[in-house]
Amino acid sequence: MRLLLTGGGTGGHVYPGLVVLDWLRTNGVPVQPLWAGSHRGLERDLVARAGIEYVGLPAGALRGRSPIGFVHGIAATAAGVRAALNLVDCFRPEVILATGGYVSTPTAVAARLRGVPTVVYLPDVVPGWAVRALSRIASVVAVSTPEASRHLHGKIVVTGYPVRPGFHPRSAGSARAAFGLAPDRFTLTVVGGSLGARRLNDAILGGLERLLERGQILHLTGLTDFARVASVRSALPAERRERYHVAGYLDTEMPDALAAADLIVSRAGASVLGEYPAVGRGSLLVPGPFSSQIKNADYLVRMGASDLLPNDRSGEISDRVLELADKPARLVAMGEAARKLARPDAAGAIGRLLLDLAAA
Repeated sequence: MRLLLTGGGTGGHVYPGLVVLDWLRTNGVPVQPLWAGSHRGLERDLVARAGIEYVGLPAGALRGRSPIGFVHGIAATAAGVRAALNLVDCFRPEVILATGGYVSTPTAVAARLRGVPTVVYLPDVVPGWAVRALSRIASVVAVSTPEASRHLHGKIVVTGYPVRPGFHPRSAGSARAAFGLAPDRFTLTVVGGSLGARRLNDAILGGLERLLERGQILHLTGLTDFARVASVRSALPAERRERYHVAGYLDTEMPDALAAADLIVSRAGASVLGEYPAVGRGSLLVPGPFSSQIKNADYLVRMGASDLLPNDRSGEISDRVLELADKPARLVAMGEAARKLARPDAAGAIGRLLLDLAAA
């Protein structure tokens, strides 16, 4: 099956496509993949690490731009559509998977013009302008949550968020052992993202002494802040250092990092809708100043799986963590609520949509 994937701008628009592709291959589907993204987006490196052929196309953002920026965005998008038409003619995909971000627009438009069936996937609770527009021309729109259907058009299928096979329920004790953490101590996992969330990292450092008095921390700082946070750890007394584990970035160890937690603190990118439910852990979410993150966090709070702290109150993270640490029943209830939201077959659901369209 010749599969053309497109999407980018954030990891949340790339990882779901990679997971679906892995599901197809694992289930014996012969796939010839090609990824169409932007020339400079982070998706290029992520796709290259996965060993998938990549083609960069012109693309431009339209929303939130100045008048001059909007004109440049229109011109870049038009150039992208022309390039995507040539790509579709040469590659001749049987089906296309678009995972969002404005970089997916040229390829999805070219697919419609050439009559190639397309699955558009929305990882967040609320779509951005690109997915809203593409939902009108897609064959099928797959969404992570039922609430997303209210914002879209066309045929909508609730699939859930595709997570890697390693994300599944497991005991906190076995996950903590993987990091040399004490099995019976309150454990906080802080997720700063691949590059890092400076506000979150600063808030944890600001309350570090009180947090370490209460329990132990697995702090995923992001690559940008790793050296700074690691230097703080190295200056701690030995007993405190043993309770404070710092890493810049985790890949295959990420499921254990989440499962080790009594509570997770993080931003509210799309992955929280899939990964936290998959391991059954509650969270304190501090969404960044983006509507998608705020809506993602609101959804998990309403489902009972998370607590919310606004970005401009991130300095209160330590206070809120310590408050929740003294409510173990509340943490258990949040984890159970998260687990009920898990959709372990999300990748399979999207994969089967692709196979059905390719065979039609």
